[in-house]
Amino acid sequence: MDPLKLGIAFLVVGGAACHSRSSSLATSGWCTEQRPPIGPVGHAEVHRSSLRDTLVLDPKTGQLIAFLRWSSDSFASESGPPALLYLRTPGAPSDSPAPIRGVAAVQRKVSTVALSAPENTYRLEVRVLGGVRVDTLVAVRGGYTDTLVVIVQASGQQICS
Repeated sequence: MDPLKLGIAFLVVGGAACHSRSSSLATSGWCTEQRPPIGPVGHAEVHRSSLRDTLVLDPKTGQLIAFLRWSSDSFASESGPPALLYLRTPGAPSDSPAPIRGVAAVQRKVSTVALSAPENTYRLEVRVLGGVRVDTLVAVRGGYTDTLVVIVQASGQQICS
C-alpha cells in the first residue's frame, strides 16, 4: 500500500477511534480513559500578505500556507502534529466530501501544508491525531498567498499499542 494512503488511513481510523464520545474503546484497544486536554486552547491565525503573489497563475485563486504546531511547549519540542486540513463552504456538514483538503507534512517541530482554493470564505477544519479539532472561518484571497498558523491543543487521549 502507498505510504501516503497508509498514513491517511491511520489518521482517519485512529482519529475516529480516539475522538469517539465513549470513555474508552474496548474492542480496538486503541484508547485509554479520556483525560483533560493538554496545553492552551488551539486556534488559527491568518497573516495576510501585503503584496499579490506573481506566481499564482489564476488571479481568482489564492493559497494558504499552513504551519501547525502543538500549543504545549513539551509536545512542540518533539514533532509537529499529524493533521488533515479541510476547506468547506460555510454551512456544509462535516461529513460531506471536502473539495479541498491537505495532509500536513510532519517535521521536527512544525507541520506544513499548502492549500489552493478559489477566492471565497471557507470553513477550515483541522483534524489532528491526538489533538483537539480546530474549526474556524478563513478567507482565501484571489492572487495572494497568505500564511495560516494553526496552534493545536493535545487531546489528553493516549494511543495504546
